[in-house]
Amino acid sequence: MSPVSTAQQIAVFDQHTRHGQREIAAIPYSAGAKSSRELPKSNYLARIKCLVKGSFTAAHASTTTLTKSPYGPWNLIDRIRVKLLNSNVITLTGYELFLASLVSTFNCRADQTGDNQVFQFGNVVSVGGTSNNIRFYFSLPITLNDRDLRGLMLLQSEQVQAVIEIDWATIGSDAGPFSDAASGSIAISNESINCVLVPEIFSVPPAQEHRYPMQYMYQTVHDRIDIVAVGEQVYKPLRGNIITRMILQHHLNGGLAPSADIDLIEVEYNQTERTVSHDIDVLRGDNRDMYGRDLPDGVYALDFNHQGVPGLGTSRDYLNTANITDLSLRTRVVSGATLGTGAHLNIIKQQLVPIKGLGGETS
Repeated sequence: MSPVSTAQQIAVFDQHTRHGQREIAAIPYSAGAKSSRELPKSNYLARIKCLVKGSFTAAHASTTTLTKSPYGPWNLIDRIRVKLLNSNVITLTGYELFLASLVSTFNCRADQTGDNQVFQFGNVVSVGGTSNNIRFYFSLPITLNDRDLRGLMLLQSEQVQAVIEIDWATIGSDAGPFSDAASGSIAISNESINCVLVPEIFSVPPAQEHRYPMQYMYQTVHDRIDIVAVGEQVYKPLRGNIITRMILQHHLNGGLAPSADIDLIEVEYNQTERTVSHDIDVLRGDNRDMYGRDLPDGVYALDFNHQGVPGLGTSRDYLNTANITDLSLRTRVVSGATLGTGAHLNIIKQQLVPIKGLGGETS
């Protein structure tokens, strides 16, 4: 009998599984502390849908509004991690989660207020204290996309312990969602906030031969390089994984870099081959076409998984770093830019990582 191909295994799995979404216990907000939740050891995990929602009270003798941080309310989450197979499948700041959401679909409205109240960011202050709502939605991708389930993780496996961790910021700190909460002596109280968790799952077929072939983890992680001088900035990813998307986040002079301060984007491999090389404003225009909206200043997406619809392309343009040499990403900070203190480039990287010892690739 001929061996069964991976494509055939997946087709059989599709015939014997069912999709579902089941809410589990929420993760409570704890100012400046870490909270976590272990996922149930059953089913396959494809995604975790999250809704941070709740309220707080703000009071001051004369101030009437809190100043919203450009990274708020997302930076209420200082860091979020999803740990599977003793590895961080996801590790991002709250604002990086927001950026990942912007490029995961067309015309993302995650930061837009409206009657549906999916997004709320209250900032009213009064002498007696005013209750403000805070609410924002995001999802944590465990698989590549809705059509390609690479990354699907069997939670009932003895080898898998699945945990979500959130490092919470403090609402009353200037480093939190409001940039003048502490410096303005705003009294913050009655914080009642939770992160609602809804895992998106697939049932496990009883027969072993009907189960999904677990060959990859799908990681969403970030790297950072410091910007110590104007001119060319070079990032070299670690080799061995398959990169599907990179989001570049330039920080200059204490905030996101003005678009005029960055003027070049290049992706080069095998020392001489360039898959991208042009004025970075062209990439800004590409991103608007791809996602139906502009990305924030200083933020650009290199999407190797986009072929007309965000995240639903084929593997044609993926960067398989195991098969190429000397992969380099280059951007350039213009000579007149002000770097300030702590200038850096964040790279949010989404990639397929071969799982060793579970039937997948080993190198």
